[in-house]
Amino acid sequence: MYAEGTQQVQLITQTMIQGLIIISFLAIVANRLVEAIFAPIFERVKALAPHKFWLMYVAWGVAGGLVWLSGVNVFETFIPVPIAGQVLTALVAGGGANFIHDLFDHLVGLQETYKTAIEQLK
Repeated sequence: MYAEGTQQVQLITQTMIQGLIIISFLAIVANRLVEAIFAPIFERVKALAPHKFWLMYVAWGVAGGLVWLSGVNVFETFIPVPIAGQVLTALVAGGGANFIHDLFDHLVGLQETYKTAIEQLK
């Protein structure tokens, strides 16, 4: 029973790391595209300068387009509905580095909870 639990933790850890790598890549690409294409428009057009907060939503849209084109679903292990997993993937990737960091911290905490539960089953 302990070996089974350890294998499950290892599988979850491997899945989390792979998902983090993919989401990080998508976030970097989405962020760079937004910074290269859309941010200069907000900087040069003075009327748009106060509305720069909209770039966050543009980043989510760009990330959603990347996810849709690539068909990536990093949550497929946890969420069996493909479109829901892809929407979440796009939201996380479009949220940028801070959002990914927060998500990763929560996932590491979840992993520690699984390890503790397995240790208690021994």
